Amino acid sequence: MFLERPSLVLVLILDIVNDNKVVLFNLNARIQFPEKVLKCQKRQANAGTVFEIKPLITPIRFIGNANVKFNKQRSTGIYHLAIKEVSAKEKIQFSFNTISVPQRNNIPSMMEVEGALMWFIKGTFQFCFRDEYQTRDFFVPINYDIENRITSSLPIQDNKEPWKILELSGANFY
Repeated sequence: MFLERPSLVLVLILDIVNDNKVVLFNLNARIQFPEKVLKCQKRQANAGTVFEIKPLITPIRFIGNANVKFNKQRSTGIYHLAIKEVSAKEKIQFSFNTISVPQRNNIPSMMEVEGALMWFIKGTFQFCFRDEYQTRDFFVPINYDIENRITSSLPIQDNKEPWKILELSGANFY
């Protein structure tokens, strides 16, 4: 009898660090991890830090008569993170418990789908400079070693150049 090795849960840590002397406002980010996230939780933040983190699962529409069953909760590696305010010198930490999908043993590492980067964190934040709000973009490419299940980030950038990115939906990938 052949038994497939069960997938193991892996914990990924996301650190958001504001090393600046000014407060950051309205941080919004799209996170695309290569593995499904089973559980996400805040590990560290200042008291009073307001945030929302939720999976991005694209709703599916049916036209005509359809009899379809869905699980109540689906897992995805695509998340939206919103933080109202990140204080000066604050560190916010989230943990993501991920699991590999045995039938998806061909998950691309980085740029194997038409030269597009699939795993990344991208978003915007604001700060106040001379009494005016300034908005800045940020982009963090993610590298994934499927054999060892190692996920690591490249340095943060202020835009996605030179990367071509592929934004996935929870409905058509997982």
